[in-house]
Amino acid sequence: SRSSAASDVYKRQLLVILAVLGVSCLWWWPFVRHLSRPLLKMVHYAERVEMDNFVCLDKALSDTRTFSGERRDEIGRLGHAFMTMTRRVGLLISGQSQFIRHIAHELNTSLGHCDLGLAVLEKKSEGEYRERVRRVMRELDNLTQLTDDVLEFLRAQSAPQPASCEEVLLLPLLADLRRNFPADADIRMDIPENLVVWGDKGCIRRAVSNALRNAVTYAGSKGPIRVRTGFRPVDNAVLLRVVDSGDGVPEAELPSLTEPFFRGAEAQRKHPGGSGLGLAIIRNSIEQCGGSVFCANEKPRGFSVTMIFPCGQRGE
Repeated sequence: SRSSAASDVYKRQLLVILAVLGVSCLWWWPFVRHLSRPLLKMVHYAERVEMDNFVCLDKALSDTRTFSGERRDEIGRLGHAFMTMTRRVGLLISGQSQFIRHIAHELNTSLGHCDLGLAVLEKKSEGEYRERVRRVMRELDNLTQLTDDVLEFLRAQSAPQPASCEEVLLLPLLADLRRNFPADADIRMDIPENLVVWGDKGCIRRAVSNALRNAVTYAGSKGPIRVRTGFRPVDNAVLLRVVDSGDGVPEAELPSLTEPFFRGAEAQRKHPGGSGLGLAIIRNSIEQCGGSVFCANEKPRGFSVTMIFPCGQRGE
């Protein structure tokens, strides 16, 4: 019948179309694969580049033909140029960091000598002259704090990855840090005596010290600063929180707070002269311990820095 004949024609046409598509796929697949594989390698390479010094963490990947220069086509040249560019940027960043470290160290030495001389001059001055010397000393203290922040940030960046972690008893470390702050700073600690965290003692000290200094600087006069701990049973992580009673920060600025040298408009207006490195130092220090940091505004008021430490070697 005509309907069955038409159906046979449609079936033959469909088979021909499927056959053509199959042959096309077989024909183009090697070519598409030839293009997509090196492009995927470039994506993986970019994802594995450490942003602090632009070094690819996957040595085996950087030695493949796509990046080594052995592949002579346009894709190989692009991959090799991409790898060369990241290495040059890494060398520039490394040289810049060394230069800044040298300058900050020299400034610190000179500022120390100036501070010593001004202290002697203050004792010998009287009245208006003594007050002027004290104003200069306060400005000098701000400069010294700025250079200390830069050196501490560069020290945190250059620390070995990962840090040499161990079990650290938290309460004695925090009690020792408390002595570095003025006696009138209202810092209240609620830490169990036997609480142990897993991390590098120097990194933990650096992170907590900066969190406390940040709270004292921005909210020390507005209420108590509380240091609390918590436990996250999902991954057995220990949470260390530094919570102040200040006004917090605009919500739009929260994602950028741990970026180096970032300072919000409100912070610059109320507290000029800061370095914007305190929270970046906290993030680098905790990440070296395998942990993480996040900042949040508290309700109804306040600001918190939460440091998350992974479970210990024995999972305790």
